[in-house]
Amino acid sequence: MKTHSSGDEQLYLYYGNPDATDQSSGDDTFIRFDDFDDYDIDEIPKASRGWSTSYENGANWWKAKTNPDGTGLVMQGHSSSSDWDTQSIKQENFAEKGGYAVHYKLYKDNGNTWLCTVYSAFCEDDVGITVFHYDNSPWKIDWYDGNTWFPFNPNLSPKNGWANEEERLILSEASLVHDGVEGIGGCRNEPIVGVNSWLIYPFRKETHDMFLDDFFIRKFSSTEPIWESFGPEESDP
Repeated sequence: MKTHSSGDEQLYLYYGNPDATDQSSGDDTFIRFDDFDDYDIDEIPKASRGWSTSYENGANWWKAKTNPDGTGLVMQGHSSSSDWDTQSIKQENFAEKGGYAVHYKLYKDNGNTWLCTVYSAFCEDDVGITVFHYDNSPWKIDWYDGNTWFPFNPNLSPKNGWANEEERLILSEASLVHDGVEGIGGCRNEPIVGVNSWLIYPFRKETHDMFLDDFFIRKFSSTEPIWESFGPEESDP
């Protein structure tokens, strides 16, 4: 739920009306949102949802495809060994610079070598602030400080199949929540004002695939607000 109040506000939950219609909207709730369900097969990421692609050819691509392990459509990123140019998809020009959390479901195939990896990054304009790395050899998730790869604290292990990811960044504090476990990481560069874009891509040089689903971006603060009190149940007059 998204409100525009900066102070205390009372919220009421009404239930039990069989004639009530669904008013939920990811577009109206989050800064950016895409569940890919309204795409056509083989449609590229929509600019109207904030996506741009850095590179595109017949060998490496991003297209809407059938969920490899479920129902509905998801966004598939394909990397081919026949072309070494990486193609990323990117969310640009957030409403304002600041602290953000990027949520998405990631399906990554195991692949055959360390080259079958996935990279994601928060950016400030064209400068990479964080770099997160889903590796295959060994099977791990790392972050990069500009010179060296480091494990998250605690260590996080990717898996075949779907995983829930939440990348967090506020100021220079970066972390990844992987299937509900938060690993503390770090930054490649210090942000000057704050991030305003995010990208993800499968690494080149080896044929492999990755899939995204249920993507959204929200503002993030530390410590995040929590529910403090619930009032008594009341009848709707």
